[in-house]
Amino acid sequence: MGFTSLAHADVPRADVRPAEGVTFPDGLQSKLERAVGEIDNAPQSELEARRRARSAQELAVAILNTEGYYRPVVTTAVEENRAIVLVDPGPQFVIREQKLVWTDGVPRDVATVPSASTAAIQATPDAAGGRQSVAPEDSSLDTDDDGEVRIPEGMAEASGDIPYVRLGAAPVHPEIDIVAKTRDAVKLEDGTPARLEPVLAAEARGVVVLKNNGFAYAAADPRLLEIEDVSLSRTTGERATLDTPDADIVVDHQMRPEFHLDPGPLVRLERNIRGDIISRRRPGDRANENARVPTRTRKEFVERLIPWKDGDIYSPEALAEMERRLVDTGVYASVDVSLPNGNSPEVRTATEVTVPISVSLVDKSRDQIDARATYATDDGFSAGVYRNRLNRSGRAETLTYGGHWGSIDSRLGAEYSLPHFRRVNRTLRLSGWLVNEDTDAYQRQAVTFGADLNQRWGPNSWFSYGIGLDAGRYQELRYDPIDEHAIAMDRNLAILTLRTSALLDRSDDLLDPTEGWRVSGSLQPTIVAGEDNVYFLRGHAEGSAYYPIGSARRTILAGRLKLGSIVGGNELNVPSDRLFYSGGGGSVRGYSYQSINPRLPDNTPRGGVSLFETSLEVRHNIGESWQAVGFIDGGATGPDEAPNLGNMRYGAGVGVRYKLPFGPVRADVAFPLNKREGDSSFQLYISIGQSF
Repeated sequence: MGFTSLAHADVPRADVRPAEGVTFPDGLQSKLERAVGEIDNAPQSELEARRRARSAQELAVAILNTEGYYRPVVTTAVEENRAIVLVDPGPQFVIREQKLVWTDGVPRDVATVPSASTAAIQATPDAAGGRQSVAPEDSSLDTDDDGEVRIPEGMAEASGDIPYVRLGAAPVHPEIDIVAKTRDAVKLEDGTPARLEPVLAAEARGVVVLKNNGFAYAAADPRLLEIEDVSLSRTTGERATLDTPDADIVVDHQMRPEFHLDPGPLVRLERNIRGDIISRRRPGDRANENARVPTRTRKEFVERLIPWKDGDIYSPEALAEMERRLVDTGVYASVDVSLPNGNSPEVRTATEVTVPISVSLVDKSRDQIDARATYATDDGFSAGVYRNRLNRSGRAETLTYGGHWGSIDSRLGAEYSLPHFRRVNRTLRLSGWLVNEDTDAYQRQAVTFGADLNQRWGPNSWFSYGIGLDAGRYQELRYDPIDEHAIAMDRNLAILTLRTSALLDRSDDLLDPTEGWRVSGSLQPTIVAGEDNVYFLRGHAEGSAYYPIGSARRTILAGRLKLGSIVGGNELNVPSDRLFYSGGGGSVRGYSYQSINPRLPDNTPRGGVSLFETSLEVRHNIGESWQAVGFIDGGATGPDEAPNLGNMRYGAGVGVRYKLPFGPVRADVAFPLNKREGDSSFQLYISIGQSF
């Protein structure tokens, strides 16, 4: 047990006060107080108080400068051993006469061809012998010794744009104009407050535009932020002095940002990996984490994943896609795809370079043990142990075998996954399991086999197709619609399923979406043989959408709709595990697993050949890490192919989310709104990620 006394509570480093006759603009007081910060305890002497006041004075001046106050008057004082900072921020400066300077030559367009129409402006080599600069024949545009393009006085003001000159070449695609795009990216609105944050952001945007358009080694050289007080005549707008006949004078406090960007060479990519081997950090070598040994992965396997052709222009997204293809295999602790160092003289002086890539892989341990245990009020306890064997053949494959026991589902078996099988982003999955299911609706003991191909497109979208074979014993209690009573069924069945499914994800986050939408669906033609023979088609479709409210985007509306139907079978002859059920954390909260369905007299869920579910959530962010949620869910199953909304069941509740870097931890408590006999009074759900 610990405690903190009042004598040692955190206190402000210094009291921040406006100087006499000064009123702070809205929000400035709190920014200054945060910048000055707190300290463990109050000063114990006048000398210590003065030291803290001087420290706080430096911090206050720094934050004032970042907010655009470049002529502040900040003084210190001490009152009864208490540090005081008196602040007169002065005027807030504004942006004027922004300028963009290319420090090592103007970048060429990504796609250009010579054009006679641009003969007035000729591209010539610079003194370094490789980089292009601008040497116009028309002397109306002057280039001084430092390579900066000087625009005649009045031209920039007339056009309203940042001064720039592009090279003498006409783009193949007129919309690709790197100089113009960079100029637009760094542009700041004239007259806006000269805060440091938007200035730095504008500079970063300029570098990003260059990198996104093939200039991989683009960088920002030190910027020039010229700060001055300029007197202007209010009536004429011209510079004036105090003895100007027009005595109506205003002081325009201004910053004139000058961005210095070095585009570097245009970079093209080779379709091969630099070096003879791919390397990784030696596992467990804490004494030398940079030690390198050959990886288990085959180099030719990795080179097959390269998404560009020889000579393609560099783009960050191309390298990111390469990394994503490697990460998706699941066998690497980290992946890095990078270009060679761009500081070599041959790169820095070139106009265009073609480079290979470097790939660094940190392998996960070859053998892993995965132990897991879960508990939920709706589906009980589950525990299991699995062994994973990773990348044994150098093809990034995974073999998982083991089993788990649960109140509802227990199984023992194995699954094999081979990524990028004969096509990039396509994964082959083979599986075999011994299964025992014991639900309120049925019992099943079976052996299952499956083979599926999963093809990814986009970061989180995919489609899959495959075949499944199940054979086993089904113990079911079914409803006879003719006699209107329960029938006990004990059947040995073999089930062959052709299965296909897809997900199209256009949301902004996999685990915590705030805008966009998702659509998924599945079709399963099925043949049942054994003690009963039946052919049917099982299908479902589900969609969800996310909409942020207000400019602050602190509140998110989320909605979900799911429809399902079985065509060609009925409630009696379709195997129980293929019927639709509703209720539980993934469908209608507030009800236990499978409990939404119509029931037999003893409350056994009947299952249905149609399904309808819907959900609506309001998610509101509280601070940076917490989120409060209110929700209502509804669902129904029925004996007909078309969903029956006459037996809808509704649940509602509240929840909290705690946001971690990988996604939110979810806790929901839900209550059934039209409770039936046998339903619980509430249900509690805890998991990772949003409910949908």
